[in-house]
Amino acid sequence: MPNPKRRADRRPLRLLVIGDSTAEGVGAESGSVAELVAACLSTDFVVTTSNLARRGARTGDVVRQQLPKAARFKPSLVLIGLGANEVIRPRLWTKYAERRLYRETAELIRGLREHQPDLPIVHTGSPPMDTIPRIPKPLRRAVYRRVQYVNDVIRKTCREENAVYVELANETREAFARGSRELFSADRFHVNDAGYRLSAEPICRAVKARIRSARS
Repeated sequence: MPNPKRRADRRPLRLLVIGDSTAEGVGAESGSVAELVAACLSTDFVVTTSNLARRGARTGDVVRQQLPKAARFKPSLVLIGLGANEVIRPRLWTKYAERRLYRETAELIRGLREHQPDLPIVHTGSPPMDTIPRIPKPLRRAVYRRVQYVNDVIRKTCREENAVYVELANETREAFARGSRELFSADRFHVNDAGYRLSAEPICRAVKARIRSARS
């Protein structure tokens, strides 16, 4: 593990986290994704974090409710955790739902950059909702397909808007499916501390890579 720099040698970094319960940290007792990402960056930066994420939020909710507050924080990096509630609602995935998610994701990214055109943005997409213990096994194949649909739209929009998309669902699905009882909280829907640590690994890698690319 690299030795952390002295505080005087670390640059300030303002990390803004927006999104749904996966970004808020519902189910965690000692470390949300926001806190874990801040910790992994703290070896090189003095990190100040603002977490505006709220459970139940979909992308349109974030555009209306969290985006207006974002500019006041003046972030130097934004982490978006969204997609889980798009998987759950609406009940039917239609072309209209697909176009709406595309439009709202683009609106969110552009809104974040309205006053900071080069602002680095990292989007996690939906986690592997098909591994949630509370979802009945006969429904998990359908949920898996919905995760793929939602994340395909988010991935495409991030590529077009020059934001980083993290392959969170694909990189963690096997581990969540294998160790679901140990990785989920008592509600059997939200992940626990161990689940957040698992999720934070690919997110931290993506965030650090984005910061390195911005320096070069």
